[in-house]
Amino acid sequence: VPSPGTRPKRAARAALLPAGVTVISAAGPGQACGLDKDGGLFTRYFLQGLKERDGNMKAAFDFLEPEVKKAARTALKTSQGPRWSQGL
Repeated sequence: VPSPGTRPKRAARAALLPAGVTVISAAGPGQACGLDKDGGLFTRYFLQGLKERDGNMKAAFDFLEPEVKKAARTALKTSQGPRWSQGL
């Protein structure tokens, strides 16, 4: 049963990413995705980052990562570390 303010954990598969493929995940292995009264932390900060960084995905991620970590820690008392994985 997930903690209040989180979504259930899903098993992630370890895989090698092909060149040109990028995967952005809301949380790391074994972590749940945080929710507050306004919805998902990752989604909120990702959309805000895209808007403020003119649609640049990497810049949006660089914005959201510390924001999500901080919000999960302070508001929900949990750990959530978004991940950026890129194929080589």
